[in-house]
Amino acid sequence: MSSSKRVLCALLAVGVFVALKPLAAMAQTDGEPPIRGGAVVSDKAPGDSFERAKAHVIRQTERRLTALDRLTGKIDNARHITEDHAAPLLRDVAAAREALRSGLAAVGATTTPEELREVAPPIFQDTLVFALLRPKTHEVIASDTVTAIGERLTEFGAKLQDALDRISGETDIDTTQAQSDLDEMIGLVNAATATGGPVAGNVISLQAADWPDPAQAALREGKAALGEARSSLHEARGLAKVVVRFIRSARS
Repeated sequence: MSSSKRVLCALLAVGVFVALKPLAAMAQTDGEPPIRGGAVVSDKAPGDSFERAKAHVIRQTERRLTALDRLTGKIDNARHITEDHAAPLLRDVAAAREALRSGLAAVGATTTPEELREVAPPIFQDTLVFALLRPKTHEVIASDTVTAIGERLTEFGAKLQDALDRISGETDIDTTQAQSDLDEMIGLVNAATATGGPVAGNVISLQAADWPDPAQAALREGKAALGEARSSLHEARGLAKVVVRFIRSARS
């Protein structure tokens, strides 16, 4: 294999097959929604009902603490997240963790249904781990991933362009279709970056006070934008493979 072919193969491995798995974790709002207002347990409920309700609140609080630990790991291990985005997300996670732990202690100290009704709802309303913090984190990570992959594919596209220019200048091979495919690839990469790149900035500052509006709309729009960006990057990758095959064939 010639040195030029080895370079193209290496570029293909780095630029075209960049892992897109982080994009698959976008904007997930599944899971039990946060406990909202209203009675946790009836004033007239027997003692065992109070204990069951208290245990339920404790379980749900601990479930959210576990989710926060996972979010911390996702942020710490996110390959493409920027420091400007990782830092505020980690602060939000730390604040939610502190609120949940404080709430857990308060729930543990309750002895009556009235106390539980007063203590429990704010724990979930003020953190919104599943409804807001988790999808926001996923969208920020996915958005930064789109930007990073877009940059790498743009660089790769420039290398492919150089290769096509050499083929056109040194041989009689028609590069018209390959050039068209490359132009379309670059257009798709630019579209993906323009669509998915701004999502992080649009959602990262959302807090519980922004729920339901404007937070719900922003997350919904971010999820849709990232879905479009992911599709564009997959199409771009496919076109890049076509161009690489053409270049390999032309140089064989």
